Amino acid sequence: MLIAVLSIQILVADRTLRSWLGFLLVLGSLSYFFWRTERGVVERDRYAAGSSRRFATGGTEQPGVAQQRQSDSPD
Repeated sequence: MLIAVLSIQILVADRTLRSWLGFLLVLGSLSYFFWRTERGVVERDRYAAGSSRRFATGGTEQPGVAQQRQSDSPD
């Protein structure tokens, strides 16, 4: 473990390599965020967080039931 930490510190000590590693880290983070957004995972996570808050505050209706009831009612 100590050898791994020391070798990483030696590698990161090089300024050029450190800048490339930082660039790759930022690029990877952005691409992962856009990949999640494109797949709709971020929106689904936000919706799930909102529905759990609604249940925590005493809401009794499940998410989506109100929309279904509106669409079922004749106009």
